[in-house]
Amino acid sequence: MITEQLLVLIAQNDIKDDIVDTLIELEFLSGFSLGNICGFSREHSHFNIKEQVEGYREFCKFEIMHPVDHQ
Repeated sequence: MITEQLLVLIAQNDIKDDIVDTLIELEFLSGFSLGNICGFSREHSHFNIKEQVEGYREFCKFEIMHPVDHQ
């Protein structure tokens, strides 16, 4: 029987601190992982000038192992 599952969350960097604050407060989590990733898109018209030149947008990636019953 599976009791744990992995949630992967990709979020904009400007809300990273809010997500961290929320996850830290959850008593059923023992912890989580956080890393920086580069997001590529064929439709990058929403990217700013720097992102359009580089070809990607920076995001943060959360990996959260949690009990199935807290899905």
